[in-house]
Amino acid sequence: MTPARGIWASTPLRLSLAMAALFALVSLLSLAATYVIVRDNTQEALRSTLQQEMASFRALPNTAAVITFVRSQSRTASPEDRILS
Repeated sequence: MTPARGIWASTPLRLSLAMAALFALVSLLSLAATYVIVRDNTQEALRSTLQQEMASFRALPNTAAVITFVRSQSRTASPEDRILS
C-alpha cells in the first residue's frame, strides 16, 4: 500500500485537482457577476417604477384628488398582484 504522500506526488492527480479548483473558481466568479448584474437591474426597475408612481401622486392638485385616485386604483387592483415577490 502506498503512503498518502505518494498519492499527492502523482502528476495526473495534481492536474485533476488544479482543474477542479479552476472550474470552481470560474463558476463562483460567474455566479457573483450574474448576481451583481441582476441585483442592479432589479433595483433600477424598482426605483423607476417608484419614481413614476410618486410623480403621479405629485401631479394631483389636492388631497381630495389623492383620495379619489387611491380609491379608483384600489377598485381596479387585482388580488393576485404582488408588491414584492
